[in-house]
Amino acid sequence: MRGTTSILAVLALLASLAPTAGAQTDERVTAENLSMDKINAAIEAGVDGLYEMQPDMTFKRAQHHYGHRWKHRFGHHAVASWALLQAGESYQNPPLYKRINWVLSSDKGFTYDRAMRAQMLAELPLRRWAPWVERERSWLTKAMQKSGGFISSWTGGPNDKTGDNANSLYGVLGLWGIQRSGKAVPNKVWRRIDEYWRMAQNQDGSWGLTPKGETGTGSVPMTAGGVAVLNVTERYLYGQQKTALNKRSSRHLRRGMEYLDENFSLEKLRKGGGGAGGGIDRYYYMWTVQRVGHATGLRTFNSIDWFREGTAAILNQQRRDGLWPRSQMMHSRLLSTAFSLLYLSGAKQPVGLAKVRFNELTDPELAAGGESEEEAGNREGEKGESSEAGDGGGASEKERSGASGRNPQDGYWNNYPYDIWNFTDYASDAYEYPMTWQVVDLDQPPYTLIESPLLYLSTDGRINPSEKQIANLKGFIRAGGLLVCNVDKRKGAGVRAVRGLAERLFGEKPLEKIGRDHRLYHVHHHLGGQVPMRVVEDDLRVKMIVFTRDVGESLQANKVNTSPAFRMLSNLYLYATGKNFRRGRLENEHLVQTNDDPRRRLRAARIRHNGTFNPAPGALAQLKAFLANNNDVDMRVETVEPTELGPHDIAFLTTTGDGALTDEGAQAVRRWLRDGGTLWIDAAGGSRTAAKAANAMRRAILPPDMSSSYAAVPVNAQQRIVNGRGVRGGYDVRRAQYRLYTLTRRGPTENPRPGLEVVSLRDRPAILFSREDVTAALAGFEHWGINGYEPGYARRLVANSCLIAALR
Repeated sequence: MRGTTSILAVLALLASLAPTAGAQTDERVTAENLSMDKINAAIEAGVDGLYEMQPDMTFKRAQHHYGHRWKHRFGHHAVASWALLQAGESYQNPPLYKRINWVLSSDKGFTYDRAMRAQMLAELPLRRWAPWVERERSWLTKAMQKSGGFISSWTGGPNDKTGDNANSLYGVLGLWGIQRSGKAVPNKVWRRIDEYWRMAQNQDGSWGLTPKGETGTGSVPMTAGGVAVLNVTERYLYGQQKTALNKRSSRHLRRGMEYLDENFSLEKLRKGGGGAGGGIDRYYYMWTVQRVGHATGLRTFNSIDWFREGTAAILNQQRRDGLWPRSQMMHSRLLSTAFSLLYLSGAKQPVGLAKVRFNELTDPELAAGGESEEEAGNREGEKGESSEAGDGGGASEKERSGASGRNPQDGYWNNYPYDIWNFTDYASDAYEYPMTWQVVDLDQPPYTLIESPLLYLSTDGRINPSEKQIANLKGFIRAGGLLVCNVDKRKGAGVRAVRGLAERLFGEKPLEKIGRDHRLYHVHHHLGGQVPMRVVEDDLRVKMIVFTRDVGESLQANKVNTSPAFRMLSNLYLYATGKNFRRGRLENEHLVQTNDDPRRRLRAARIRHNGTFNPAPGALAQLKAFLANNNDVDMRVETVEPTELGPHDIAFLTTTGDGALTDEGAQAVRRWLRDGGTLWIDAAGGSRTAAKAANAMRRAILPPDMSSSYAAVPVNAQQRIVNGRGVRGGYDVRRAQYRLYTLTRRGPTENPRPGLEVVSLRDRPAILFSREDVTAALAGFEHWGINGYEPGYARRLVANSCLIAALR
């Protein structure tokens, strides 16, 4: 069942005794320079390291060693096999196949071993391993104590013990593996698990090794496990009943989240080294936190970006042999490496949507715990619902959600707590590829916001972002992001809030109705206007969408088969990614300049005309970052009139289909070219209208009577602008990389070449003319419907011309 995310997927989040390691490379990884290339390299080295650590399959030492490493050696190698499978290794690889069968040969009654083996089996085809999956299901369901917990081992007999939290986490993890394999676990089992974890919580909201300990006996890793369990049980048992507004998570879950948010730290993870780790298994610590992050969508705990900071710390602790050091004396490098691979494999998952969190309330009384008349009426109408459906632990609605039915800390952003989680599961199944989601704050910089192509903002109340937050939103949109807004229950306050937000971002009354034939309705599913929307768009792409019908309720109720909301959000995701649904969270095209002091200089100009001369304001800024980071070139950009061209080495003239150069402007550009300048002319977006307008500008600069002397000819492989030869830091771009949208229009070719025309003056490329889009690609836009080059290719192609111009 690989590649499919179950409703209970987050329980993979849960626990195990194993550490999750860190990586050690020549270049220290930071949150800012973290990349998918670094993650993939670490995974590859870790896979090789695990293959070198084959189990002793002779059983000769088993009777003499009773320490944790030997007592649970079958469980440890089950974790290693699970990690290798999640890292993409085939079970048919002989060394892995042999290890899997050796792990299955044991029939010992240890909860940890059984649970880890169940997770390993979840990565294998059920039709082949169904008997082994059934064996684990039978054992785990029978071994569970009447309390809903687990003990370390069970060989039959009464089940009247309470259990401990560590083994109870293993048991839940094993049952989730069974569920993920395709064998259903009875609802009554999940209900007993739900009751156990509520009973086991400490008064301060934490969980420790033993149930219901005193304040101060909890730990962050165990609390992360408890939070993950309740997130799943509440959603699985009661989620579809929480369709009314303001139905909050239980007080147990909220208190656990508050404890985690106050106590999360990366200090011990960053320190590295072996030994006991100061009483904390730091690798298990980060693995569990990642699982909670995937379960709740939360990007930060205790104001720490757990994904970027934690992943960087893990990568920095990897050894040169590909392994991670042990985190506790009782553990081994095998476990450290296995859980590191599990963590890093999860770090590769695409972020389908990011849900925007904010704290603005519509009524000051709510912040003090009061409620409005409208909400009081809503709550009165909900009294008939059972407390079990609301809380899952016997708590009343008042205890569960506070007197107002709202958690004031949430603001109005999370009225439907399972909406995006449900969509992510739907998309994972539809694309047959695991996806995740996250919650973001608008205080985060654009380079972290753009890890998700879609920001989803849902509210029924006021939104009042600060100027800094508005700037971050604009930066996200400029980087190619798409803002999607939903107004819960179409309440007036929410409608006004979203309209006001659109005007702050784009000016007065920017939202427009769209027809049934709009491209958003036909990217993949043909919905023909079934989900009415207003949008903000330009000639290149859609920037903002507002649903004019509440889609959140259908998402919350998980109405996959009856509501078009899921298919519409899928269309939007595929539109924003150019149908690259496997785009990892760090594989977006937004660049951050890390070289602050490049040594080489280049002067560039954006040329004005009387139309849309700068349709993607981030295009040249992204090219500047590319040249600084990769070529040590400082490109200084000015926006100028044609007559103001002077000491500029290179200039960019673009159109989306409107505008023209005056005779005076065309003559000024021509003089500048003869003096040694290099000019790019492109049809932004690549439409026929844009290509026609771009060609008219070229003909204005070099009119027909000059065409015989300065003919435009197709670029060829011998020219250094495409082969990069003799250019310091040049790129070989002879094989063009076109967008999937372009390939579907023209069809694939065996040896694609760039569709670029060159006008040469004095044996140098003076005008580079493209009927296909270059500008949107430089900006990093991946949207479906843009006809032209992939962003990475376009940047290398244009960089060659910049490097040649800098040699003048």
